[in-house]
Amino acid sequence: MIISLIFVALSGVMGAGMYFLVIGIVFSIGGGDLPVATDYNQLSFYLVLLLACLVICFFFAKHLIERNLHLLLLVCFSALVLFFILAHWLGR
Repeated sequence: MIISLIFVALSGVMGAGMYFLVIGIVFSIGGGDLPVATDYNQLSFYLVLLLACLVICFFFAKHLIERNLHLLLLVCFSALVLFFILAHWLGR
C-alpha cells in the first residue's frame, strides 16, 4: 500500500517536472529575450532530461502491466497528467 502511494507521488512529481522541461525546451528553441534558457547547451540538457523521464515512464508502465496492476497504472498516469496540467499554478 505504501509503495503504491510512493508510485503515485513520484508520478505527480514527474508530471510537474516534465511540464517545466517542456517549457524550458520551448523557450530555448525560440531563442528570444526570455532569460529562461537561451543557449543550445541548456536545450540539449532539457531534451536529454525529458527523454530520460519518458523512458522511465515507459519502463514503469511496462512493469505495472506485467504485474497486472492496471488500476495503479491508471491512477499514476492520471496523477502525471493532472500535475502536468496544474504545474503552472503549483509553481507560483
